[in-house]
Amino acid sequence: MRLRDVRWLLPLGLLLGGCASSGDGTVITPKADASVDLGKALDTGDDVGVDASDAADAADVPMGRVCRTNDDCTAPDLCSNGQVCRFNRCVVVGGTPSCDDSVACTDDSCDATAGRCVHAPNDMRCPSDNFCAGETGCVRELPCEIGDATCARLNGDPCTGTWSCDPARLRCVRSAPYNCADTDTCTMDVCMLSGTAPMCLHNGPNYMTDLANCGSCGHACTAGANQTAACTAGACTASCNPGFVDADRMAANGCECNSSAADDPDVMFRDTNCDGIDGDVGRAIFVSPRGNDSNPGTMAMPKRTLAAGIAMARMATPVKSVYAALGTYGEAVTLAPGVNLYGGYNDEDGWSRAAGNSTEIDSPSTTGLSATNVLVATEVQLFTIHSQAATAVGESSYGVRVLGSTGPVLFRNCQLTSSDGGDGRDGTDGTMGSSASGASSPCGANGGGGGGGGSGNRAGTAGGPGAQVSGGGAAGGGGGGGGGSSCTDSCRRNNGAAGGTGLPGGNGINGVPGDATGQVSMAGVYTPRASARGSDGASGGGGGGGGGGGGTEVTRSCGGSVFSPCRSRSGGAGGGGGGGGCAGTAGTGGTGGGGSFAIISLASQVRLEGCRLQTGTGGRGGRGGNGGTGGTAGVGGAGGDSGCECTGIGGTGGAGGAGGAAGSGAGGPGGPSVCVAFAGDLPAQTGTTCTLGRAGTGGTGGRNAVLGAASNGPGGIRVNAQPLD
Repeated sequence: MRLRDVRWLLPLGLLLGGCASSGDGTVITPKADASVDLGKALDTGDDVGVDASDAADAADVPMGRVCRTNDDCTAPDLCSNGQVCRFNRCVVVGGTPSCDDSVACTDDSCDATAGRCVHAPNDMRCPSDNFCAGETGCVRELPCEIGDATCARLNGDPCTGTWSCDPARLRCVRSAPYNCADTDTCTMDVCMLSGTAPMCLHNGPNYMTDLANCGSCGHACTAGANQTAACTAGACTASCNPGFVDADRMAANGCECNSSAADDPDVMFRDTNCDGIDGDVGRAIFVSPRGNDSNPGTMAMPKRTLAAGIAMARMATPVKSVYAALGTYGEAVTLAPGVNLYGGYNDEDGWSRAAGNSTEIDSPSTTGLSATNVLVATEVQLFTIHSQAATAVGESSYGVRVLGSTGPVLFRNCQLTSSDGGDGRDGTDGTMGSSASGASSPCGANGGGGGGGGSGNRAGTAGGPGAQVSGGGAAGGGGGGGGGSSCTDSCRRNNGAAGGTGLPGGNGINGVPGDATGQVSMAGVYTPRASARGSDGASGGGGGGGGGGGGTEVTRSCGGSVFSPCRSRSGGAGGGGGGGGCAGTAGTGGTGGGGSFAIISLASQVRLEGCRLQTGTGGRGGRGGNGGTGGTAGVGGAGGDSGCECTGIGGTGGAGGAGGAAGSGAGGPGGPSVCVAFAGDLPAQTGTTCTLGRAGTGGTGGRNAVLGAASNGPGGIRVNAQPLD
């Protein structure tokens, strides 16, 4: 650096050093005419502690007052012609100034009137229990000095208390809220501003509408369950909330009934939706013995028959239920899927419901109620169902029949009653076998023919054998013929042999009884077993014919003896065999008696809850038919005699065999008496009772004198539940 340059800078250095600060450190603002050309002063090339680039920038800007921070730079046009503090001098940079003091809780802005940056403390930028203390930031307690205005800025509504500086702690504290309380408990004491001063108002309640002071001080309106209280014209009222009804008119329990709740009829008879009946009026078709099937099925105009009610309910969308009034319905009822039947109503008492309101289905047929292919849940509740006694042979009586229904089908608090089953059919008696007449047999077991007598000295011919019917007794063989002879001084007879006797036919055997448990068809019809018939007897064999007698020839005169007339004579012919008796025919077995079933379930899901089941008597088994006895045999014919004492007599024909006796039919089994018969799943039962009638007696077996009596049929089964094939 040149010496003259140093000499030039020395006065400026002294000036800057002397103007920058006083001994106490306060900032001194230089006079306006004390400015120098800073750009020339810094262009020395030596290190004087200033960044050369910043100095170069500042050299081009007019210099202002001495400063420490940007806040020291003020000017009337500061907000539009910004300044910054550089090298302890305010430098005009133009544009909008940056007033950010880097304190988060201050609101920074440019005050155009004062021409300076303002940093207003904002307590809202601090946590709820803190204050903004300017450059210090957020503090829990705001520091203050006695006599300064720090605490005054916290004052707002004097009703909430006033702020002042606590001289002991030098912190801002707030006084208690302004006290407006009076001695009247019903007034509302309010502090409000009158200008800037607090003012107390003592407002009394509106006794016409105030819930806590309705009509008078302290008279509060209260609401019951599901109610809303109101004070109207000074009187307390309560109204039901939407969807609730005060059905019992009792203030103590409020609006106890939820009218929007589902209300299916139940055995407790609760009206849970408050429409006046147990159940839902809007989802029901009403039926009464006092109704008419042309009616629309309403409470006022019910249908007459359950069938009409079910048909109408089934057509509704969604499907409705049938509510039936007390009385008797003389019809066989068929359930429809999803159409529930509820009995126990009294149409003459507002359709009230009670267990004593007997609702009876008295079917004119042997089935009281049937359900076929009911595949959605369906309920029958509070009905007495009764079927008629069977009248046809072996027919059964069913209180209820459920077929192929997996709904399930539920019977609740019902009585299911079946009547007596029909008797079985008696077996027919067999017939007695036809008897033979002489050699002739009606069944072909004829007797054999007799042999011819021999002529002269020739032998008689043998008798013919009797006939044998297939499976019958053996036939008798024919008798041999007598030999021929010649007579001289004496004479000898050669008689024919007798025919063989036919053997009797074999006897049949008695039938055996059928099983006590019958079968059920896919249509749910119970078919009882039949007992077996006896077997037929066999025909007897025909008797053999007798042999012919031998002839005699006299060869000389016998001196006038008695043989002279018998010089040459033929023997007598043999007698014919007797025919075999014919077989007796068997008696047939009796058929089983029909059953009495309170309920029969086939391939279904059935539930019985709180029901009473009762059965009638099973049908009697049919009597077995008597077996026929065998026919009598024919007697063999006598042999012939020529009348000459020297010729042989024909042999006697053999007797035929008697026909065999036939077996008798067994008695039919008695019909069953069963509360629950099923094929597939056993119906589930809860709280259900069973009262059984008598089982049917087995039929007596047929009989005949030869074989005696066939077996009687077994008695019917008598059980609460029985699986069927």
